[in-house]
Amino acid sequence: MDVKLTTKSQEAVSAAAMNASTAGNPQIEPAHILKALMDQRESVAVALLKAAGADPDAVSTRASAAIRQLPATSGDAVAAPQFSQAGLNVIKAAQAEAEQLGDDYVSTEHLLLGVAPTPDRPAGPSARRRPARRP
Repeated sequence: MDVKLTTKSQEAVSAAAMNASTAGNPQIEPAHILKALMDQRESVAVALLKAAGADPDAVSTRASAAIRQLPATSGDAVAAPQFSQAGLNVIKAAQAEAEQLGDDYVSTEHLLLGVAPTPDRPAGPSARRRPARRP
């Protein structure tokens, strides 16, 4: 998969991997990506959520709660986390959004759209409690 990420998107993906590693999660899941996006307080993704009437702090809290529910490992021989299939699907969906909009690079707003559930890509269990769909 050849994905070109903006600097902020690279930082978010790197932070998602760090979030997974810190939590002891063997895989990078959509919740890690969402949490990383919400941690970029001045990002376009956070501004978009605010403009849509969503509370980025509440989204961040729910992402953190979802991360705490994920399987975790510990010990000296724990490998660096890899993308889960769901995590890869976020990146693929973000790339598709960028291409559809005629953008050469995947930006944070594309990643946010990649995390958002659609009819063919439902939300994970934590997001189902309070569904939000992209337009």
